[in-house]
Amino acid sequence: MSQAASGRASARGAARRSPDLVSAATSLNSANLADVLDRALKFASLDSVLDKWLMPELERLGQAWADDEVTVAQEHFASAGVSRALGRAFDAVPDSLAPDVLVGLPEGSRHELGLQAFSVCLRRQRGGVVYLGSDVPVSDWESTARAIKPKGVVIGVPQCSEVAKAQEIVNRLTAEHPDLRVWVGGSLASEVRGATQLPNRLAEAAEEVATALR
Repeated sequence: MSQAASGRASARGAARRSPDLVSAATSLNSANLADVLDRALKFASLDSVLDKWLMPELERLGQAWADDEVTVAQEHFASAGVSRALGRAFDAVPDSLAPDVLVGLPEGSRHELGLQAFSVCLRRQRGGVVYLGSDVPVSDWESTARAIKPKGVVIGVPQCSEVAKAQEIVNRLTAEHPDLRVWVGGSLASEVRGATQLPNRLAEAAEEVATALR
């Protein structure tokens, strides 16, 4: 076998051995899903795993659903497992007494796994992250900002988000808090005006926010 062919075979073998989220989804076996996530999240540094394994696997899972290879139930089963794993990773980082970054999704947006993974990266770099989650009304963004007085806000705008709702959050928060740093991330972030757009890579985006707020 030539060196090139051997390299391709090794790559295929590594791909087959890589923890497979789609197969775990179709198994509907909680132990199997937990094992896949556990092996993946302990394979390398967490930030690297989230960028290089989790996000591509979530994209592959979404494509498998679009191709009718995975049912809605199976996709939700896997997503719930991922969310639980990310929640444990988030809670494993010591909290800060200064809750100075709000992170969440606008009203009507529920695809939160990417933003949840970003929150894990950000909390590992800067402890004071308040994760609001999905589908947060504009009025709640306003009242939370008044109560906590954060230094920064990160709004996720993934696919299928209502850009107008994200824009309204940006407009209201920046009008009421002129010194507040506001970032947006996700596939529709470029459509939001008046906020800084974050890079796609989770660790890079988290580092940008953490550095800016130091």
